[in-house]
Amino acid sequence: IGMGNVSSLIEGLETVMKK
Repeated sequence: IGMGNVSSLIEGLETVMKK
């Protein structure tokens, strides 16, 4: 898993949490 993929996953989780 590359750092790019990890960043995307974290961004997705943060977006869901903000919602």
